Amino acid sequence: MTLTMLFRQFAVLAVVCSVAPAVTAAGPKRCLNPTAAVAGDLRKVVSRRASTREEITNWHILPAEPICVSIGSSTMRNVTDIQVVFSNSVNLRELDARLGMPIGVKGHIDFPPDDTYTGSIVVMDAVLYNDLDDSGGVRRK
Repeated sequence: MTLTMLFRQFAVLAVVCSVAPAVTAAGPKRCLNPTAAVAGDLRKVVSRRASTREEITNWHILPAEPICVSIGSSTMRNVTDIQVVFSNSVNLRELDARLGMPIGVKGHIDFPPDDTYTGSIVVMDAVLYNDLDDSGGVRRK
């Protein structure tokens, strides 16, 4: 084995060793159930419905770290984009002032039922959830 080949193998090993802890740390710690609270920065997403091309606007939260959710017998890992369909009791005009800020929501987490939904998962009938930690994440007990 030449010195160059040995150096290349060492370089590859160094890269793998430096990336592996980051990949493990980035993964979610445990999967949430469909009624768990989730939190993230509030966004409005404007897109087009795939079937009709009509413009649609949806509320989304982007969690600080990817989450894992168990929905029925399926598990959705590394979710970073959650659409939120708020309950009628939530004043949507007040949410405009909170755009870009962390908020918590609680409702029923499910898969998007059709192409009007734009998140990886959707929290249906969501209400605001205020038990957040200092980083804007849900305080888990």
